[in-house]
Amino acid sequence: MSIITVKSSLTGNSYQYVDNGDPKSGTAKDVYFSPDRKYVVAIFKEKQDFNQKERLTKIVTKYLHQIENKEAGKYYLDEIYRWPTDIIETNNKVGIIVPIYNSKFFSLKVIHQVI
Repeated sequence: MSIITVKSSLTGNSYQYVDNGDPKSGTAKDVYFSPDRKYVVAIFKEKQDFNQKERLTKIVTKYLHQIENKEAGKYYLDEIYRWPTDIIETNNKVGIIVPIYNSKFFSLKVIHQVI
C-alpha cells in the first residue's frame, strides 16, 4: 500500500490517494480513496483526447460554478450530488477529484439492503 500524490492540471492543488493495488474499478475509471476518505481520485483507464479534457474542464469550472451560484446550489453540492471539483493528470492519464458522500448516505444504503 502506498500513498500517491498527484497535482491538478487546472489549479495546481495537490491531492493524495491510497494505492493498495486493488482500486475500485468501473467500466471507464479506476477509483482510489484519499487517505482521509474525504474525496476519491477517479482515473480514466483510457487516454482522454483534447475534446474529452475540455469537457471535463467545463464540468469542474463553468458548470460547477453555475450550480454553486444558483439558489440552493450549496445544498445540492453539499448534501445531494457529488460533482467533480478538479482534474489531475498522472502517468499520461486524466483523473477527476470527487468529494465523498456524507456518511449518513452510507447508513441508509446499508438499511435499504437489509430491508
